[in-house]
Amino acid sequence: MNKKQLRSYIVKLHNGINKTKCPANQYQNEEGKASCKACATGATSEQGSAACTCPANCKSASCDSLTGACTSCTNSTYLHPTTKLCVTAANCPTGYYGDSTSGTCKQCEASHYCQNGVKTACSTNAGTTDAGQTKCTCAANCATCSDNGDCTKCNNKYYGSGACSLCTAGHYCTDGTRTQCPSGTWAAAGSTACTNCSTTHSN
Repeated sequence: MNKKQLRSYIVKLHNGINKTKCPANQYQNEEGKASCKACATGATSEQGSAACTCPANCKSASCDSLTGACTSCTNSTYLHPTTKLCVTAANCPTGYYGDSTSGTCKQCEASHYCQNGVKTACSTNAGTTDAGQTKCTCAANCATCSDNGDCTKCNNKYYGSGACSLCTAGHYCTDGTRTQCPSGTWAAAGSTACTNCSTTHSN
């Protein structure tokens, strides 16, 4: 019977009448006992448990399903989420980093990117970046973009993403962004503003 199947036993106190549940981080897997047993170091349990839960960074097949005792990853190694083996940060899965607090390979949080097991925050200029990414999302009007989402925008009169193009007629371009001229106005190619239509131009 594994720990998920064990029912939570009630510990009988010494007077044989009053009963209470084992407190958190303790357990009792035997009926009729007057005391609780402590979980192993790093293991946890909820109140009234018959077994302890092993820490998240236990190596594969090293967890005692009753006490929660296990062999954890040490010496700057981290538990791989799939193999359950201890690996260096560089060998964590793509989009993960070595988290020293938990001792595990942890998925990169949103607004960060992870390369070679190291987590780095995205630039304040970056676009929305989801969790588990190896590069930050670049803003739409970036001409060039680095891994952290820092971008260089096109000069005025130009627009584009990845490459800069001369602003097209009927539009104006500032800060790397192309915008269509409002009705009743016009702009020649390479313009930064629209002007009222002349007798020879219209939208």
